[in-house]
Amino acid sequence: MSPETGVMFERVEIPHVHDHNSTLLDPQTNWPSAGASADMGFGGALFDIDGDLDLDLFLGSQGETIGGSPSCIYINESTPAQLRFRPDTEFCQARTNSMAAGFGTDVNADGFHELVITGLFQAELHFFHPERRVIDLLALLPEDDVRRRCFASSALSVDLNYDGRLDLILGCAVGPMDENIRIDEVSYRNLAFLIDSEGMPQLLERSDWNKEQPLLLEAQGVTLGLGAADLNDDGLLDLLVNEDRRIMGPGADYLDPGGIYLRCGADQSCQYQALRYGNPEQEFGAYMGSGLVHLGDQGEFIYVTDETYNRLVHYPDGAPIDLAESLRVDLAFMGGHRFFSWGVVVDDFDRDGFDDLFISNGTVMDPDIDAFGAHFDAVFMQRDGGFVLHSGDLGIAPFTHDDSRNETRPYSSRAAFKADLDNDGFLELIGMGLEGRPRLHREVPNQRPDSPRCTLVPIDRYVPGFGIGHSLVPGDGPERRWDSQGQNRSGTSPFVLSPWTQGHLRFPSGAKVPFDCQNSPGPWVVKEPEWLSLSLSGDQLQIQRSEHAPDGAVSVYAEPSGQWVQGGDGDLVTITLPDGSDRWMIRFGAHWLARRFFRAEVSP
Repeated sequence: MSPETGVMFERVEIPHVHDHNSTLLDPQTNWPSAGASADMGFGGALFDIDGDLDLDLFLGSQGETIGGSPSCIYINESTPAQLRFRPDTEFCQARTNSMAAGFGTDVNADGFHELVITGLFQAELHFFHPERRVIDLLALLPEDDVRRRCFASSALSVDLNYDGRLDLILGCAVGPMDENIRIDEVSYRNLAFLIDSEGMPQLLERSDWNKEQPLLLEAQGVTLGLGAADLNDDGLLDLLVNEDRRIMGPGADYLDPGGIYLRCGADQSCQYQALRYGNPEQEFGAYMGSGLVHLGDQGEFIYVTDETYNRLVHYPDGAPIDLAESLRVDLAFMGGHRFFSWGVVVDDFDRDGFDDLFISNGTVMDPDIDAFGAHFDAVFMQRDGGFVLHSGDLGIAPFTHDDSRNETRPYSSRAAFKADLDNDGFLELIGMGLEGRPRLHREVPNQRPDSPRCTLVPIDRYVPGFGIGHSLVPGDGPERRWDSQGQNRSGTSPFVLSPWTQGHLRFPSGAKVPFDCQNSPGPWVVKEPEWLSLSLSGDQLQIQRSEHAPDGAVSVYAEPSGQWVQGGDGDLVTITLPDGSDRWMIRFGAHWLARRFFRAEVSP
């Protein structure tokens, strides 16, 4: 490839992974099986099952009860430029019910990742180290609880109660399209599980979410995607909640339109406050994926996919401004057909310093077969303040019947995510579908003297993150957060893929730590150093921070009194806690450290 081309991809087929088949059709009836929830497709997840710093792959299935592949984990045994995976035979066994979705996590922070898999009214947390065990998450609810009727189409690992451990949020979505189960018999209230000190999930009840406006657990909506990022730079992870009103049909005005759930500070009487993706007359949509993209010198925008008219929004004055149509990334209609977009991958594909987009697209179960043929996966390259649409000219393969394994319908994309699976310094784009097999595209080496892309493995110390919360800070450009994990039935990579061989990695705590990949792809472990030290003598709290800490004057929010205590802006600050203070949170300037400290845990 010549330097002028910018970037090229090639379709690759990997034994075992390429053989995975999520079928929709029952061979006896030639119709989608009961409980398949046919429009949503199958998902996948990247996680490290064995702690070897290679990303293993989970692939879901909607058709294992009707002759398709079982949901399966494929163990990564790749070497540079040689992608190779093998099925985990202990896991890849046929089930009585299909598990279509998967999400990685690390609830015990030991580097051996866990896996959440979900299906129709099922959600399981799988541990693999030191031995294998499974927790039935929905069994933690009372037997007669309607919330057991959740088909989680999204999930997120985030520390909800600031105890330094990842918790789990399940985004409940559409159930089966089947005459035996009405759509109003499915629960659309999201679920949250706090992880205790033993690594066990505990259901977070709405009554325990004890502040006003418990938006996350109260609002009803068909949650197809959950993402997270610190969108207002206050140190707290906000949620990108992608709801689909289309599935509920007309008259569903009681549903929440989704959007950004801004996390409230510990000093506020709320947990989240909502900003919408549009003004009141435009706030609803069939939202699916999300990502964060920088536009030249205009700053960071949120890209959100929809059934038509994808959004590219920012909030300069608190109200949404959408530039998708003016910048030609709305993808509304093709050949008279509604254009359904799903997954979002953001990267600087051609290394020109400007963010680009990969968008996976595919129709739902439309009786008009031409709607399938109108869709294609798209690459938007940022050029001159706008974007230029590409696809096959950059090597993105067209949709085929071979990929869908269906003689009637060609392939229809769903989620998409990126990684360097074989650690050769070039990225892979991994795509899920409505049915059939996953699709992988690999970046083609070029003639420019580019350094290899570098895989960073963050090790958090104070505030945990899994696939979210970390950002790249290049030496001469704005901070990049890119993918937000908002994907239908799929999680994104827990590792950070950098196009720069040197720079800084910002951790969810706000610490900014340098990295140097030494012109090699890695993976490189980047540990957050111990940059904060606390000591307590009576009510005298001493706070010391090092060079990696966030800037700004130190202040402490003491609980249960709810009083602020102001400190100085030096590296060593001593403050007097109010009487009765047994816990507190720290803020540096306007930046919260999203971790609650307890008197009993701080040494004198």
